[in-house]
Amino acid sequence: MAGTFIVIDGADGAGKTTQTERLIDAAQRRGLSATFIHFPSYQGTEGGRIVQRYLHGEFGDPATIHPTLASIPYALDRFQQAGHVRELIATHDLVVADRYVISNMAFQGAKLPKRGRQTFTDWCAALDYEVFGNPREDAVLFLSVPSALSEQLVLGRASAHQGRKRDLHETNRRYQRAVLEEYQRLCAHYPHWRLINCSQEEAGAVVPRPIDDIASEIADLVFSHILKHMSVSEEVAA
Repeated sequence: MAGTFIVIDGADGAGKTTQTERLIDAAQRRGLSATFIHFPSYQGTEGGRIVQRYLHGEFGDPATIHPTLASIPYALDRFQQAGHVRELIATHDLVVADRYVISNMAFQGAKLPKRGRQTFTDWCAALDYEVFGNPREDAVLFLSVPSALSEQLVLGRASAHQGRKRDLHETNRRYQRAVLEEYQRLCAHYPHWRLINCSQEEAGAVVPRPIDDIASEIADLVFSHILKHMSVSEEVAA
């Protein structure tokens, strides 16, 4: 029986890696086999290597390169990892991806006028799922953080990791705000997307929500709703 394929995405600094690890651990403590995969694979695929060069500005400012062109190496990276993803889904109860097709939809769609974004989103989905035949995710969890707080978190991470080079998507604040708006639009558009609010107000300031609170909300959503729904759907299909 195929496992459930869930994508965790989010604003920079939202804690995607941390929450992915928490979810995998929670699944394993429940006796489920669970694993994760990260996209893009910057050094593992030709598509990923092109993406890294794009993000570091080798082909020009990423925010000005047309989304149709910019999306193709990302989709190629997923295509080159698709066989591995299918194998993981076939051998685990839960597979969690850190970023996936949805990242393309938001980061590239944000470059376009609002009236043209859904048309691009539809094209992006067709490119991945139909042209390349990449696996479709069962659910998406988007970790939402306001742009100003995201910038603070990213800067803090950069200070902690002095050798890490920030890519040009991360350093363009106006672009980051447009990306967040597009993620929010997509969450409202797709029924299998869920928005997780990862900030809260404290003493008049917007601060990160406690990691444990976010992890508990994600666990409840996944184990009480998404996995339960998938099991029911499979029983009906059988």
